[in-house]
Amino acid sequence: METTTNRVMSGVVTMTFISLYKAIRIAGSFYVYTKIALCGWVFFYVFLSGTRGRSLEDMEEVFGGKGKGKGKGKEMKEVEVFGGVASGEDRQKNV
Repeated sequence: METTTNRVMSGVVTMTFISLYKAIRIAGSFYVYTKIALCGWVFFYVFLSGTRGRSLEDMEEVFGGKGKGKGKGKEMKEVEVFGGVASGEDRQKNV
């Protein structure tokens, strides 16, 4: 999946660069690509920050352990953003 996404995006840049270069010069085309990349970064940072504040071990539990396709993982039941507890199961152990 990652390789396919990389190839498709490389193809998009390759196919659009010459047109942009002719229309708005080389600096303008790099500014366009930079703005697109920054918008993507902001989107991922704001909307997909679901792993913030969790340890690698907690992520292995959630996403199914080591390796691709192994295990179905567990759903997160409860998350405290500032409390340091990653899931409801951990909270029950700590109480």
